[in-house]
Amino acid sequence: MKVVVFGSRDVVISVQLIDWVEKALAAVGATEVISGCARGGDRIGEHAGRRLSIVVREYPAQWRKYGR
Repeated sequence: MKVVVFGSRDVVISVQLIDWVEKALAAVGATEVISGCARGGDRIGEHAGRRLSIVVREYPAQWRKYGR
């Protein structure tokens, strides 16, 4: 199952949050994490996915190409 992990850019990355997201990803049987590459929630999802050795796909915003 592909899972998007996102959240506020103001969330501070911590081991506890990564652990929590890692457990949630495992519980739903995630096989892939989709990330927008923003700081905060997106990065937490990336870390958790990598710790589970599942595919992490990154799709950073293309501000210069599309604008805000």
